[in-house]
Parts: sequence; C-alpha cells; structure tokens
Amino acid sequence: MLSAAVSTHGGQLEPMAEGSVVATFLASSSASAMDLAVRAARCALSMRAVVPDCAMSLATGRGTMAERFPLGE
Repeated sequence: MLSAAVSTHGGQLEPMAEGSVVATFLASSSASAMDLAVRAARCALSMRAVVPDCAMSLATGRGTMAERFPLGE
C-alpha cells in the first residue's frame, strides 16, 4: 500500500539497508522545482495516511543519477 501511495504521485519507493524507505522523484523537462516539491508534499501526506505512526521527513535538493541511486549536493 505504501508503494501505491508513492507511485500515485509519480515517485519511486526505495528500501534502505536498516529497514526504512525513501521516496524519490526524478525531474523532467516539464516539471519545475516547485512542481516536484508539491508532488513530494502530497506524496508525504498520502504516506502519512498509510503509516500514521511512523517518523517522517521531507527534504528537497538537486542530485545526479549515478548507478542505482541519485547522488545529491
């Protein structure tokens, strides 16, 4: 259900080594930074509805795709 909440907003859910997850959003030529931030915030609200008692944070930044995961500044 969590991955469905993320994919609905155009994100991808990635599992981390210690068991947490991160939702990533890749930029496109038609999406501004504000568009991506809005999508990420809406996604976080959808994730909160699925897992209301989990700690959660939202961060933005630029990154470069390298290997499997984006590398940020």
